Order: sequence, then C-alpha cells, then structure tokens
Amino acid sequence: CMRDNGIDMDDPTGEGGGRRFFGGGGGPGAPDRFGEDFRVAQQACGPILEAARPEVDPELEQERLEEQLLMAQCFRDNGYPEYPDPTIASDGRVQRGGQAFAELGIDRRSEAFQGVRQTCADQLGIENFGPGGGLGPGGGGN
Repeated sequence: CMRDNGIDMDDPTGEGGGRRFFGGGGGPGAPDRFGEDFRVAQQACGPILEAARPEVDPELEQERLEEQLLMAQCFRDNGYPEYPDPTIASDGRVQRGGQAFAELGIDRRSEAFQGVRQTCADQLGIENFGPGGGLGPGGGGN
C-alpha cells in the first residue's frame, strides 16, 4: 500500500517483539518518514496497517512505556527539555508524546537530534528505538 501511494520502501521485517520495522531507519535512499508524502501514504494505508497490528500485550506495552520514559528523560537531559513523556493510548499501546514534535520545536531529522537519540539508546541499552524516536501512525511521533 505504501508503495502504491508513492513511498519506495522495503517490506516489514517483523522484528522487534510485535513492532513492524520497515528498513534501516533512515539514511541514504530511505524514505523521508517525516515528510508530507509519507504522512499522506500512512493515512491512506491506515486501515491496512491497523489490521496488520498484533494483539496488544499489556505486559509488553508496560515494558515499552518504562523504556520510553527513560528515553524521554534522556532527551530532556541532553538538550531537548520539551521532549514529551510517552503515554498509554486508548487502544492500550504506547504513544510517544501527545503533541507534534514540530510544534515543540523539535526537528527529529536533524543531526543533533539523531545524535542524542543514538547516545540515549546506547546509554540505556535500548535497541530498535525507531527512526527519530517515533513509532509511526498513532505513535505520537508526528
């Protein structure tokens, strides 16, 4: 569906404990996951993506919430004082932030942000935090 809507991307790998990972998370040749074209394609593919989501595992989501709370604090400690805490959404899944990052003045595509993301993930031993600290549709990573 994403390819049908103009986004050149790989099929999901299925890695990550129920999360869907689409390629390497950025870099040369990767789709701009923060661009308008990507957002529009995500909206068009929303029903398909939603149907493909695994059942919510409350224990796993609680672990993710705790992990992401640590990441949020690390972002705040490393130059992003407005970085929001994640929450549990009405569907039982972790949702990062509640406000668009751009509205907070956070450019998740910047080298500085990516450097802090990597530093925090390394310090906390967190793998697969996601590109730019966002989970995609419904994940608060607007």
